[in-house]
Amino acid sequence: MKIKAASMPAYLLSVAASVVMRRVSVALNACLAAAIDHQFIKDKQFHKQLFFI
Repeated sequence: MKIKAASMPAYLLSVAASVVMRRVSVALNACLAAAIDHQFIKDKQFHKQLFFI
């Protein structure tokens, strides 16, 4: 019983960590895509059209 009680918090912590890392990864990918889109828009001089979308 002592081993199971000790491993349960560690298991929950690892699950929580994997969920957090997945969300961080998704957020970083979204930021990267937004930065690339922004750079593309700036390079193509379409920045004025953004206000009308």
